[in-house]
Amino acid sequence: MPVGRCATGPRLAVDLIINETLARLLWPNYPGGENPVGHRIEEAYDKADGWMEVVGVVADIHEGGLASNPVPEFYIPCIVHPPQTAYLVLRTSGPPLHFASVLRKAVLDVDPDQPVSDVKTMDSVLAKAFGERRWMIGLLGSFAAVALVLAVVGFYGGIAYSVARRTQELGIRRALGAQQADILRLVLRRALTLSLTGIVIGIAGAFALTRFLKALLFQVTATDPAVFAATVVLFTVVALAASYIPARRAARIDPMVALRIG
Repeated sequence: MPVGRCATGPRLAVDLIINETLARLLWPNYPGGENPVGHRIEEAYDKADGWMEVVGVVADIHEGGLASNPVPEFYIPCIVHPPQTAYLVLRTSGPPLHFASVLRKAVLDVDPDQPVSDVKTMDSVLAKAFGERRWMIGLLGSFAAVALVLAVVGFYGGIAYSVARRTQELGIRRALGAQQADILRLVLRRALTLSLTGIVIGIAGAFALTRFLKALLFQVTATDPAVFAATVVLFTVVALAASYIPARRAARIDPMVALRIG
């Protein structure tokens, strides 16, 4: 069942604010179809308040962290279920911590027995909540960048070595009338074949390993088609770029020199 939440407000009547997940649960056609506002539902927490009227629908929040899906929730006035701990968010026009004393005085003016503690900036709260995740993502990104550089260097070296091994063959082709464009297409076609083979193997391996990354992702699936498509395009372009110089060198081979080397 939905978990009761507390929301302060000027009205003392037992009104109810629900989140979008609960709205879709009770009104499957939401946000189309019937408007939830104005309807009445009964609280399942202790049923002490009877039927309560829905006065608003708010966006979902991730109570359990970014890795968890939003759950159905509703918000009721604090006068109905007073919380043990209340949180106050203050937007300032300057450094937030400079307003801590002003905030304490404002709260004490309302309730002298209400202490204000654990004052933090939103940046520090977010850094504590997502610091480990950001560090892990940064580390994985660094490894990915190194892997990309190694792939480019390795692919360039492989194609260059292949061209060097085929110098006599390419020289014979040139002597038999092959044009530079023909040699260029031949080398690039081979490079593209090798790169696509490696991409297929890499994509298969990525699909097998993505389940270990689900906890680090937010609002994107581990097998997001757009990400995999972008990866295929990136590595294809990188492979062709890395093989272009050896291909140009092969296209400019002098047939006489190539035959002498052979």
